[in-house]
Parts: sequence; C-alpha cells; structure tokens
Amino acid sequence: MTPSTVAAVSWTLVAPIWRWPWDSFGGTIPFGDLDAEVRLGGLLVAIVVAGTVAPYALMVMAVGRIGPTAAGVTGMIEPMVAAVVGWMLLGQSLAAIQVAGIAIALGALVTAEIARSRMPHVVSPVSEGLPP
Repeated sequence: MTPSTVAAVSWTLVAPIWRWPWDSFGGTIPFGDLDAEVRLGGLLVAIVVAGTVAPYALMVMAVGRIGPTAAGVTGMIEPMVAAVVGWMLLGQSLAAIQVAGIAIALGALVTAEIARSRMPHVVSPVSEGLPP
C-alpha cells in the first residue's frame, strides 16, 4: 500500500465523512484583521482553487512556456509570496529572521535565474528530432 492510501484509510477511520459537521460549512468566520466575515464553505472552495488547482495549472503552463528548469526555480518563490500575503492581508507577523530568510532566498533565486539565463543554449539531437 502506498503512503497516500494508508493516510486516506487512517483518516477515514479517525474522522469518517458522515461525521463531519456539514452544517458549520454554511456559517461565517472572521477573516484575519480585515473586520470581515466570510462563509466557511466559500473559504474552503477558495483554498482548494487558489491553493491547489490554480498553482498546478499555472505550473503546467509555465513548464510548456519557459521550460522545466526556469519553472522550477520560479516556483520556489511560492512560500515567500505566501508569507508576505499572510502578513499583508491577514495581519500575521514576520520575525526579523523570517524577513532575512525571505531576502536571502529571493536573492538566491534571482542569482540562480541570472546564472541559468547566461548559460549557452545547447541544442540536443533529441529535441531537434534527429537520431541520437
């Protein structure tokens, strides 16, 4: 059995879907420090779409457009963007060490992307449709 299967079976035993508090998904909850209330069900849909579906679709499109290496390097900014958005929209705090870490990681990503763009483009016989 794969780890995903074990996890799915385990969580089904611990919290079966028929015991979920479905009525609470229609309720509202506070949204960060914005003095706004959002529906829990709508927030869950937004999390699924904005946190999983959209990033996956964008990454697939990016690989086709800029190549797998550049897409992988660019995808590394996702945790930094999430931290900054959490700070800006939800009022979460960032410690000085976290801000320093974001700056270092962003600098490393920019350096890697500059180095990658300066590398000479090598045409492989396979990509040109020639026999190896």
